[in-house]
Amino acid sequence: MGEDISMLSNTTVGRDALIGAKRFSNQGSINGTLTVAAEQFENNGTAGRVEFQKIESRREDTQFISLFHMLSIIGYLLLGLIGLRLFPWLFRASEARMLRDPAIETLVGFLAMIVALILAVILAITIVGIPISVMLLLLLAVGIMLSCLLVSFTLGRRMTALLRTGTGGSVSFTVGYVILNMLFLLPYIGWIFMLISVSMGFGALLYVARDGASAQLTTTA
Repeated sequence: MGEDISMLSNTTVGRDALIGAKRFSNQGSINGTLTVAAEQFENNGTAGRVEFQKIESRREDTQFISLFHMLSIIGYLLLGLIGLRLFPWLFRASEARMLRDPAIETLVGFLAMIVALILAVILAITIVGIPISVMLLLLLAVGIMLSCLLVSFTLGRRMTALLRTGTGGSVSFTVGYVILNMLFLLPYIGWIFMLISVSMGFGALLYVARDGASAQLTTTA
């Protein structure tokens, strides 16, 4: 198996040969069956029998993945715009928390995600706690999805404030979303920006939920 394989004219295989390659050229002699799976196959040699399976190029798969990724980015943008329209207080409150102490928000969010995953695994092992584990994982997934949207809004607001452009919340969110996704696409370090964004947004979301619960208890009292 290999990328490019050539069987030279002075090569003799006593029995069978099984070849898996991107490009294979045979000029040798195979007494048994030559089985080839390759994108390109050139057979100028001899073989008792030849079985060839053509492997299609993965270029189409790569294009499909790129298209799917682009559509998911657009869909995620629409989700953020809808969320900003329906729950503007959540984005505003999260922005205030992130600007207050971003390092603490990031650390709390990162640790909270790890603890939630560990707790979900422990609950699942107990069998009895499987429903709670599933619910915890669902809440964690929703929180992670919201986290980057919240960070996008905060980032966009800071950028428009620096440029002193009086834009609405939707425009600010879109600006931040585009910048954040460009950072995610950076080679080698894009995943670092993604980890920081998810952790910061998740931490801010936890603080907003805590503050909301405290305010509700105070109102009830």
